[in-house]
Amino acid sequence: MMKLKKSILTMAVLGMTLSGAAGVYAGANLQKITAYLNHSIGIQVDGKVYDSSKTMTPITYNNTTYLPVRAIAEVLDVPVRYDAANRQVVIGTGTDQGQSNELVPLKYSEAQLREIRKAFAKF
Repeated sequence: MMKLKKSILTMAVLGMTLSGAAGVYAGANLQKITAYLNHSIGIQVDGKVYDSSKTMTPITYNNTTYLPVRAIAEVLDVPVRYDAANRQVVIGTGTDQGQSNELVPLKYSEAQLREIRKAFAKF
C-alpha cells in the first residue's frame, strides 16, 4: 500500500513538473501588453453591418486598431488556419506545397490607392 502511495505521489509531481514547464515555454514566446477592447467601433463588410460581439470586438493598442483574423475571415467566407510547424496564420485556400514565404510587392493604381486611403480614414 505504501509503494502505491509513493508511485501516485511521484506521478503527480512528475505531471505537475511537465505541465509547468510547458507553460513556461509558451509564456517565453509571448510579450505582455496593455490593450483595450474597443466596443465603440463597428464592423461593416460589403454593406452588411456585423455585431461586434465577443469574437469580433476590435482591439486598440498604441493608437492602432486590430481585428480578429478568424472572425473577419469567416465574415468574408475565406478559409483560415494556423500552421503550427511554421507558426503562421494562413488565410485563403493556398496550400503549403510550392509556395514561398517571401513577400510580394503589390502594385495599385492611383484610383485604388485613393479608395484604400478613403476606406482606412473611416477607422
